[in-house]
Amino acid sequence: MQNPINKLLRSFIDFDLVKMFHRPDLPLAYRIVNWIVLLFTLAWPILLFMMLFLFDSPANESKAKTLMIIVLFYPIILIAFTYAGFKVFNRNRSLAYAFTLWSYLFVAIVIFMFFRF
Repeated sequence: MQNPINKLLRSFIDFDLVKMFHRPDLPLAYRIVNWIVLLFTLAWPILLFMMLFLFDSPANESKAKTLMIIVLFYPIILIAFTYAGFKVFNRNRSLAYAFTLWSYLFVAIVIFMFFRF
């Protein structure tokens, strides 16, 4: 029996995003929807630049720190949701679609928080 921690580490070492999206057993629509989610990671450098201006107002420092942590982990969370959805798809399709919806919801929350700030 293989150690579960080694198995988890091996799955992250063997992580290949391009190979993951070229799986013929997944529906094309599901792959396209997840590519659209990952396109939102292209906005990450812009969000990092905008993060400099969050600390202009001392009254909103706690909100700024929370938003800074969310923005720093933004691409990691999106990739993790996508990866989990692809891993789970063959066993539980509804959970895979839930991961995709959660990633869209996460993007919407980040956008809302930035414009509400």
